[in-house]
Amino acid sequence: MRTHRLAQITKDGIIICDNRDLYPYLPQDRCGHLQKRSLCMYPEKMKIAIASDHRGFRLKNILADFLKAKGYAITDFGTYSCDTCDYPDYIYPASLAVKQKKFQRAIVICYTGIGSCIAANKVKSIRAALVWSRKTAIMSRRHNNSNVLVLPAGMLKIEEAKRIVLAWLKEEFEGGRHLRRINKIQQIEEKENV
Repeated sequence: MRTHRLAQITKDGIIICDNRDLYPYLPQDRCGHLQKRSLCMYPEKMKIAIASDHRGFRLKNILADFLKAKGYAITDFGTYSCDTCDYPDYIYPASLAVKQKKFQRAIVICYTGIGSCIAANKVKSIRAALVWSRKTAIMSRRHNNSNVLVLPAGMLKIEEAKRIVLAWLKEEFEGGRHLRRINKIQQIEEKENV
């Protein structure tokens, strides 16, 4: 197997990538779809930050246990009880940890998800997506390369939340025209000094 700058290439010409962030740079067709001879493989334990306010506390704990059982490395940023609290106190540190590359992704939860989404997106390089279905979770990864998943605890059943989270964690970024659009968002961040 010979080493490539972004991945490894086998004798058969199959590209093996062990870093999700490099996916957009793998060989793609003119529509931005990954070419068939490329194969993405990832570390067994993706590091995930998880955080919530008091309204998302129960769902956060259920999802943390669920994901640990699936082999993910989960770090809980709080809150740690059902006592009333302010979501930015927990959402910001979890989002910042993703920005600092201490975690590959984060899952944040409050009652509607709206406040948590706003707070997370204040952190430069964070692409937080408020999702309410498996489809929106998948599209947030394919088209937006979201790195923070925001869940509305008051709008989701537990089993649906589990399906959403697994779909989001497994879905890949398509790159291509979507990468161009994300680059434009990053240019806005730089211009606004967000």
